[in-house]
Amino acid sequence: MKMQIIAMFAIAVAAFLFLGVYFLIDHIITGKRLKINQKAWDEYSANMDFNRKLNEYLPWCREQKIKNGWKFYYFPRM
Repeated sequence: MKMQIIAMFAIAVAAFLFLGVYFLIDHIITGKRLKINQKAWDEYSANMDFNRKLNEYLPWCREQKIKNGWKFYYFPRM
């Protein structure tokens, strides 16, 4: 009985560590991709007025997703 408790505790700790590492790596990758997109958006929209930025924002985000081969959208700040 004692070995079962220890084994279940070890499995729970392993699952917790796996999820923790997964979310940490996901957070790092998401942050990096957001920085890439923010820099690219700032360069692309440098001389645009606000209305043009609004019109170009979503098509540009879609284009960046396809261009970089990302599974998800990473929306920069306007």
